[in-house]
Amino acid sequence: MGCRISSHTLSNQCCMMPADNSPQDITLFREKIWGFYHANGRAMPWRDAPTPFNVFLSEMMLQQTQVERVIPKYNAFLYTCDDFELLAELPQSTVLSLWSGLGYNRRALYLHRAANIIVSEPDGELCNSTYAYINVSPPDKRAPV
Repeated sequence: MGCRISSHTLSNQCCMMPADNSPQDITLFREKIWGFYHANGRAMPWRDAPTPFNVFLSEMMLQQTQVERVIPKYNAFLYTCDDFELLAELPQSTVLSLWSGLGYNRRALYLHRAANIIVSEPDGELCNSTYAYINVSPPDKRAPV
C-alpha cells in the first residue's frame, strides 16, 4: 500500500494515511490518531466544554501565544463572560483588561468586535457557514475583520 503523505512517528508506531483512501483505511487511520490523542493528548479546558464561544475564544487566544499562558486567562475570561452576548456587552476596557498578559491586544479588540457582530445576527449565534463572515473589500481598501 502506498502512502499519500510522509509517515510520522506517533509514539513507537508509524501512522500513514493510505494513498487509496478506502473507507476501511480511513477508519483505521482515524482510530490510530484518536488512540494516540487519548493516550497522549494534553488536558485543555476548552476541550471539556467545546461550545462555539469556548472554541472561538480559545482559538483567538492561542494565536501566537503558548498554551500555558492562555489557560489561566481563558478561565478568567469565562468567569467574567461565557457567551457572545455577555462579551459584546462588556466595555472595551474590560475586554482589554481580561486580555492583559497575552500580548497582541488587537486580537482582544477583534474578539470584542466579532462578539458584537455575532449577537447582531438574527439568531445571535455563529452561523454554520464560514463564508457568511468573510468581508471582501476592493484591493485598495483594507478588509475589516
